[in-house]
Amino acid sequence: MSRLRQLFFALVLATVVAATGSHLLVGWLKIKTSASEPLTFGKSNGAPPAFRAGSSLADYGIDWERIAAQTDTEIKAWGIAAGSPYEWEQFQKKVPEARTTYIVVSAYDMDEANVCDFRAALVPLSDTIETLRAIHADWQYSKRALSQYPMTWLRTLFPTLGRSRGVMGRLHENVAKLVRPSAGSFGTEVGPTLEVGKEKVVDSYRLQKVSDWSESQIIGKLAAESAALQGSRSFNGPKNLAFERMLQYGCQRGPTIVIVMPVSRSYSKEFMSAELVQEFEAAIADAHRHTPRVEWLRLDQLAGFDSDQNFCDLVHMNVLGQKIATEAFQAWLKQIARQP
Repeated sequence: MSRLRQLFFALVLATVVAATGSHLLVGWLKIKTSASEPLTFGKSNGAPPAFRAGSSLADYGIDWERIAAQTDTEIKAWGIAAGSPYEWEQFQKKVPEARTTYIVVSAYDMDEANVCDFRAALVPLSDTIETLRAIHADWQYSKRALSQYPMTWLRTLFPTLGRSRGVMGRLHENVAKLVRPSAGSFGTEVGPTLEVGKEKVVDSYRLQKVSDWSESQIIGKLAAESAALQGSRSFNGPKNLAFERMLQYGCQRGPTIVIVMPVSRSYSKEFMSAELVQEFEAAIADAHRHTPRVEWLRLDQLAGFDSDQNFCDLVHMNVLGQKIATEAFQAWLKQIARQP
């Protein structure tokens, strides 16, 4: 056998072994590899459904089964981990019959430095190129956006590619459980595992309060979050453009409601400087001006709602926070319904 043929077979064997190991590791650690999960809240009653867009913050923050029951409406949604309007708009047009649109955003979702791991799997390459041209993106930002596509293609063979943070977080959690089987989930860097839209018992993760964390825990979580942010922080890039497109599309079909969720006080203090807060508010004001028919519920402006005691991690609400947010949303819906 020639050396070239030996090298070829060695490369093939190494690829097969590495790919098999990558798939086995993902399965054992239960790392999420599917880009989206269809969700339905409530039951169909023959009337047009509603469409809901939002990341995991929307599911941790609001009990959508209660909203569906109150409005007597079936609500269709897709679960997209760390998603943003840039990914959500790909699903909005899958429900053209929807007459009511709910869009749940936060400063965390809209931050351009917080990039969804599944963006390239959901957004066509042509759309990304068009968006980069529209915002006159610099080379650094363009390279980051476009590099996700070959990585996504390679993940067919190696699903752990580019997911070292999640892998290390899960390994830490699994080893901790082996050492202390009775230990609950205290939230590793990989974050909570969502089972939105399914009946489940409230797990220990969602019962946590950031206010109970030690100073070292908070510092560690803030450091991990800082490491996850990619590039410069802003609120006037592709996410904002997609957000306004979603608002316009929703208003063409009926009532469109935006719920702005808070993030924890610890997150705001560390990551939301006065300049970034001003930029976020400017983006919201621009969206309000361009789509005046949209109804806005600013839960992030409720006094004390950003308290760490309402959050199970830096951005996700715990069961206490969800109860408060859901009741506030229900009261707001009743008030809107009474208006002529």
